[in-house]
Amino acid sequence: MLPRPRPLFVPWIARSFACIQGPPAAGKRVVGGSLVKCLVANQGSAAFGPIICVGFTNNTLNQLLENLLDDGVQGIVRLGQRSRGGQRLMDISLCHVAEKFPHTTFETSVK
Repeated sequence: MLPRPRPLFVPWIARSFACIQGPPAAGKRVVGGSLVKCLVANQGSAAFGPIICVGFTNNTLNQLLENLLDDGVQGIVRLGQRSRGGQRLMDISLCHVAEKFPHTTFETSVK
């Protein structure tokens, strides 16, 4: 991680909501990705729910998710249909992930 964001990193972990913003090329995706990886690595010692990442553009979100996948983070589900991130991001889309689970009684009756 870059030396500058490190002092600000600790307060983000202690909160239930973290907003990372700044000008282009300021390292927001790097800091956000590092924060997510830190939380996932310490998931056993802390009780928290899902981690939701929101980006201003689809491209921003795709890059963050691809970086997390490259670093071995598992259990990622991408919401939304307009992803041009290739097969890796298609495999973690909600529609694709939902196909792996059995249908509910209602879903079966509607088909």
